[in-house]
Amino acid sequence: MDLTFIQRKIEEHTPRGYVIHLINAMLGDQPVGYIRTSFLSKSLGYQLMPTAWHYMKLHQGWCLSLDNIGSLWKSAHLYAGCCPISRPRLASWSISDKDIPDEETIRSDLQTLEKPYLRRMRREIRKHGNIPIVEYVKVEEAYRRQGIGTQLYIMMAKFLAETYDLPLYASTLQTPEAEALWQGMRQEGLPISRKIAGGKKRYCLDYRAI
Repeated sequence: MDLTFIQRKIEEHTPRGYVIHLINAMLGDQPVGYIRTSFLSKSLGYQLMPTAWHYMKLHQGWCLSLDNIGSLWKSAHLYAGCCPISRPRLASWSISDKDIPDEETIRSDLQTLEKPYLRRMRREIRKHGNIPIVEYVKVEEAYRRQGIGTQLYIMMAKFLAETYDLPLYASTLQTPEAEALWQGMRQEGLPISRKIAGGKKRYCLDYRAI
């Protein structure tokens, strides 16, 4: 079977700092399968999220105004459910525009409030950053059981090794077919191991040292 593989980057990064890649398997002009991966880029993550407030807005859904420090002070305390350090008797749910203090106090309050969320952001990026995970793999039914799925995994793993110096990791939400494919590739002698990544043990296809 004369297959060609076409790699394309869907996005350099999403607003949340993810890099997404797709490889299509083609038989002539006909697509017969594809594999899609994504990972949180550590470098992009820190660029796109210079503060914990960027992280809470992009990853946790907080509706924060990052362009107005007064509005940020008000909404950050509301979402955090915390009284401002400068106003310990002011309930977070009752804060209004008239309660917004001077800029120096705002910055001091936000610096104190931000600390646990900054630790959370850094922990999240360390834990999940630079771990390319298979999101989707599909081979058209008429072309299954011909090794195309295995070739897609190999092509993506080699691309990640050459481009980012990263291995390819399996999702922990696998179909029985995907689990069987990983086991089969391991039995064939491909460079597969089981590693802890993203806090979970998963298959890893690694061509960096080959």
